[in-house]
Amino acid sequence: MLESAPAFFEATALRLSRDEDPFVVLHAVAALGRINKPETRAALAEIIAPGKSSAESSPDKPVSDFGVVRIRAIEALGRSGDHNYEGLMERYADDKNEFVQLAAMVAIAQLGGAEAVSQFERFLLSADPVTRKNAAYGLRYDTAPNAVDALIEAIPDKNSNVRDRVLTSLKEITGQSFGDNATDANSAQELQNEWRRWWAAHKEKFVTAELKFLCDMN
Repeated sequence: MLESAPAFFEATALRLSRDEDPFVVLHAVAALGRINKPETRAALAEIIAPGKSSAESSPDKPVSDFGVVRIRAIEALGRSGDHNYEGLMERYADDKNEFVQLAAMVAIAQLGGAEAVSQFERFLLSADPVTRKNAAYGLRYDTAPNAVDALIEAIPDKNSNVRDRVLTSLKEITGQSFGDNATDANSAQELQNEWRRWWAAHKEKFVTAELKFLCDMN
Protein backbone atom coordinates (compact mmCIF):
# COMPACT_ATOMS: atom_id res chain seq x y z
CA MET A 1 0.00 0.00 0.00
CA LEU A 2 1.06 3.59 -0.57
CA GLU A 3 -0.65 5.11 2.46
CA SER A 4 2.30 7.47 2.83
CA ALA A 5 1.78 8.88 -0.69
CA PRO A 6 2.00 12.68 -0.88
CA ALA A 7 -1.35 14.38 -0.41
CA PHE A 8 -1.15 16.02 -3.83
CA PHE A 9 -0.73 12.61 -5.49
CA GLU A 10 -3.83 11.26 -3.79
CA ALA A 11 -5.80 14.41 -4.57
CA THR A 12 -4.80 14.19 -8.22
CA ALA A 13 -5.85 10.53 -8.46
CA LEU A 14 -9.20 11.33 -6.84
CA ARG A 15 -9.79 14.22 -9.24
CA LEU A 16 -8.86 12.18 -12.31
CA SER A 17 -11.16 9.35 -11.22
CA ARG A 18 -14.09 11.67 -12.04
CA ASP A 19 -12.86 12.52 -15.53
CA GLU A 20 -15.04 11.93 -18.58
CA ASP A 21 -12.22 10.20 -20.48
CA PRO A 22 -12.10 6.45 -19.64
CA PHE A 23 -8.38 6.34 -20.47
CA VAL A 24 -7.73 8.94 -17.78
CA VAL A 25 -9.98 7.19 -15.27
CA LEU A 26 -8.24 3.89 -15.95
CA HIS A 27 -4.92 5.36 -14.87
CA ALA A 28 -6.57 6.94 -11.83
CA VAL A 29 -7.93 3.53 -10.84
CA ALA A 30 -4.42 2.07 -10.87
CA ALA A 31 -3.20 4.84 -8.58
CA LEU A 32 -6.18 4.61 -6.24
CA GLY A 33 -5.71 0.87 -5.88
CA ARG A 34 -2.06 1.29 -4.91
CA ILE A 35 -2.73 4.04 -2.37
CA ASN A 36 -5.47 1.90 -0.79
CA LYS A 37 -6.89 4.26 1.81
CA PRO A 38 -10.53 4.65 2.91
CA GLU A 39 -10.90 7.69 0.65
CA THR A 40 -9.44 5.99 -2.40
CA ARG A 41 -11.47 2.82 -1.85
CA ALA A 42 -14.62 4.94 -1.68
CA ALA A 43 -13.65 6.52 -5.01
CA LEU A 44 -13.20 3.07 -6.55
CA ALA A 45 -16.64 2.06 -5.30
CA GLU A 46 -18.10 5.19 -6.90
CA ILE A 47 -16.55 4.19 -10.23
CA ILE A 48 -18.03 0.70 -9.96
CA ALA A 49 -21.53 1.82 -8.99
CA PRO A 50 -24.09 2.33 -11.78
CA GLY A 51 -23.31 5.48 -13.73
CA LYS A 52 -21.11 6.03 -16.74
CA SER A 53 -20.65 2.31 -17.31
CA SER A 54 -24.08 1.12 -16.19
CA ALA A 55 -25.23 0.47 -19.75
CA GLU A 56 -22.13 -1.42 -20.72
CA SER A 57 -23.09 -4.90 -19.56
CA SER A 58 -24.11 -7.06 -22.48
CA PRO A 59 -23.25 -10.69 -23.14
CA ASP A 60 -22.98 -10.27 -26.90
CA LYS A 61 -20.61 -7.31 -27.31
CA PRO A 62 -17.04 -6.52 -26.24
CA VAL A 63 -16.45 -4.65 -23.01
CA SER A 64 -16.39 -0.91 -23.66
CA ASP A 65 -13.71 1.44 -22.38
CA PHE A 66 -15.73 2.30 -19.30
CA GLY A 67 -16.53 -1.38 -18.87
CA VAL A 68 -12.80 -2.02 -18.62
CA VAL A 69 -12.55 0.78 -16.05
CA ARG A 70 -15.24 -0.89 -13.96
CA ILE A 71 -13.45 -4.24 -14.15
CA ARG A 72 -10.15 -2.70 -13.04
CA ALA A 73 -11.88 -0.92 -10.16
CA ILE A 74 -13.50 -4.17 -9.03
CA GLU A 75 -10.12 -5.88 -9.18
CA ALA A 76 -8.52 -3.10 -7.13
CA LEU A 77 -11.15 -3.34 -4.40
CA GLY A 78 -10.79 -7.10 -4.38
CA ARG A 79 -7.09 -6.71 -3.63
CA SER A 80 -7.69 -4.02 -1.02
CA GLY A 81 -8.53 -6.42 1.81
CA ASP A 82 -11.46 -4.21 2.86
CA HIS A 83 -14.28 -6.65 3.62
CA ASN A 84 -16.79 -3.79 3.74
CA TYR A 85 -16.91 -3.87 -0.06
CA GLU A 86 -17.82 -7.54 -0.42
CA GLY A 87 -21.50 -6.62 -0.68
CA LEU A 88 -20.77 -4.28 -3.58
CA MET A 89 -18.91 -7.05 -5.37
CA GLU A 90 -21.87 -9.38 -4.92
CA ARG A 91 -24.07 -7.03 -6.94
CA TYR A 92 -22.02 -7.84 -10.03
CA ALA A 93 -21.66 -11.59 -9.54
CA ASP A 94 -24.54 -12.13 -11.97
CA ASP A 95 -23.64 -9.33 -14.37
CA LYS A 96 -24.66 -9.95 -17.98
CA ASN A 97 -21.10 -9.36 -19.14
CA GLU A 98 -18.97 -12.38 -18.31
CA PHE A 99 -15.81 -10.33 -17.72
CA VAL A 100 -17.44 -8.03 -15.19
CA GLN A 101 -18.95 -11.10 -13.54
CA LEU A 102 -15.58 -12.84 -13.42
CA ALA A 103 -13.85 -9.85 -11.85
CA ALA A 104 -16.60 -9.65 -9.22
CA MET A 105 -16.31 -13.33 -8.36
CA VAL A 106 -12.55 -13.11 -7.92
CA ALA A 107 -13.05 -10.09 -5.65
CA ILE A 108 -15.68 -11.93 -3.59
CA ALA A 109 -13.27 -14.81 -3.07
CA GLN A 110 -10.47 -12.45 -2.07
CA LEU A 111 -12.62 -10.53 0.40
CA GLY A 112 -14.98 -13.22 1.67
CA GLY A 113 -12.73 -16.17 2.50
CA ALA A 114 -14.47 -19.20 3.99
CA GLU A 115 -17.78 -17.38 4.37
CA ALA A 116 -17.93 -16.72 0.62
CA VAL A 117 -17.74 -20.39 -0.37
CA SER A 118 -21.46 -20.98 0.15
CA GLN A 119 -22.14 -18.29 -2.44
CA PHE A 120 -19.84 -20.02 -4.89
CA GLU A 121 -21.61 -23.30 -4.30
CA ARG A 122 -24.78 -21.58 -5.52
CA PHE A 123 -22.93 -20.09 -8.50
CA LEU A 124 -21.72 -23.58 -9.40
CA LEU A 125 -25.35 -24.70 -9.65
CA SER A 126 -26.26 -21.96 -12.13
CA ALA A 127 -27.95 -22.95 -15.38
CA ASP A 128 -25.39 -20.80 -17.22
CA PRO A 129 -22.10 -22.62 -17.90
CA VAL A 130 -20.24 -19.29 -18.13
CA THR A 131 -21.31 -18.46 -14.57
CA ARG A 132 -20.25 -21.91 -13.38
CA LYS A 133 -16.87 -21.54 -15.10
CA ASN A 134 -16.36 -18.09 -13.59
CA ALA A 135 -17.24 -19.46 -10.17
CA ALA A 136 -14.66 -22.22 -10.54
CA TYR A 137 -12.10 -19.61 -11.52
CA GLY A 138 -13.06 -17.33 -8.64
CA LEU A 139 -12.68 -20.10 -6.07
CA ARG A 140 -9.05 -20.39 -7.08
CA TYR A 141 -8.52 -17.10 -5.18
CA ASP A 142 -10.21 -18.29 -1.99
CA THR A 143 -7.65 -19.67 0.45
CA ALA A 144 -10.21 -21.39 2.71
CA PRO A 145 -10.08 -25.21 2.75
CA ASN A 146 -13.81 -25.45 2.02
CA ALA A 147 -13.11 -23.88 -1.39
CA VAL A 148 -11.41 -27.16 -2.28
CA ASP A 149 -14.50 -29.07 -1.13
CA ALA A 150 -16.70 -26.95 -3.40
CA LEU A 151 -14.46 -27.50 -6.40
CA ILE A 152 -14.27 -31.26 -5.85
CA GLU A 153 -18.05 -31.44 -5.80
CA ALA A 154 -18.13 -29.56 -9.12
CA ILE A 155 -15.82 -31.95 -11.00
CA PRO A 156 -18.65 -33.89 -12.74
CA ASP A 157 -20.08 -30.74 -14.34
CA LYS A 158 -21.77 -31.57 -17.65
CA ASN A 159 -19.87 -28.81 -19.47
CA SER A 160 -16.30 -29.67 -20.49
CA ASN A 161 -15.08 -26.06 -20.18
CA VAL A 162 -16.38 -25.88 -16.63
CA ARG A 163 -14.78 -29.23 -15.76
CA ASP A 164 -11.44 -28.07 -17.17
CA ARG A 165 -11.58 -24.86 -15.12
CA VAL A 166 -12.53 -26.78 -11.97
CA LEU A 167 -9.56 -29.12 -12.36
CA THR A 168 -7.21 -26.24 -13.15
CA SER A 169 -8.31 -24.37 -10.04
CA LEU A 170 -7.84 -27.47 -7.89
CA LYS A 171 -4.34 -27.93 -9.27
CA GLU A 172 -3.45 -24.28 -8.71
CA ILE A 173 -4.75 -24.25 -5.13
CA THR A 174 -3.35 -27.56 -3.96
CA GLY A 175 -0.38 -28.19 -6.24
CA GLN A 176 -1.89 -31.64 -6.78
CA SER A 177 -3.15 -33.24 -9.99
CA PHE A 178 -4.72 -36.55 -10.92
CA GLY A 179 -4.84 -35.75 -14.61
CA ASP A 180 -7.25 -33.67 -16.62
CA ASN A 181 -8.98 -36.49 -18.43
CA ALA A 182 -12.65 -36.17 -17.54
CA THR A 183 -14.23 -36.58 -20.94
CA ASP A 184 -17.45 -38.26 -19.81
CA ALA A 185 -19.59 -38.82 -16.73
CA ASN A 186 -17.81 -42.02 -15.70
CA SER A 187 -14.28 -40.60 -15.94
CA ALA A 188 -15.39 -37.44 -14.14
CA GLN A 189 -16.86 -39.52 -11.33
CA GLU A 190 -13.67 -41.55 -11.01
CA LEU A 191 -11.60 -38.39 -10.92
CA GLN A 192 -13.88 -36.90 -8.29
CA ASN A 193 -13.54 -39.98 -6.10
CA GLU A 194 -9.76 -39.82 -6.40
CA TRP A 195 -9.79 -36.19 -5.34
CA ARG A 196 -12.12 -36.99 -2.44
CA ARG A 197 -9.78 -39.68 -1.15
CA TRP A 198 -6.75 -37.41 -1.42
CA TRP A 199 -8.53 -34.49 0.22
CA ALA A 200 -9.81 -36.61 3.11
CA ALA A 201 -6.21 -37.57 3.87
CA HIS A 202 -4.77 -34.05 3.56
CA LYS A 203 -7.47 -31.57 4.53
CA GLU A 204 -6.51 -31.26 8.19
CA LYS A 205 -2.95 -30.22 7.36
CA PHE A 206 -3.74 -28.35 4.17
CA VAL A 207 -1.53 -25.43 3.16
CA THR A 208 -2.12 -23.70 -0.16
CA ALA A 209 0.52 -24.34 -2.81
CA GLU A 210 1.39 -20.62 -2.87
CA LEU A 211 1.88 -20.41 0.90
CA LYS A 212 3.94 -23.60 0.89
CA PHE A 213 6.18 -22.09 -1.78
CA LEU A 214 6.75 -19.00 0.35
CA CYS A 215 7.49 -21.08 3.44
CA ASP A 216 9.99 -23.22 1.53
CA MET A 217 11.84 -20.05 0.52
CA ASN A 218 12.57 -19.19 4.14
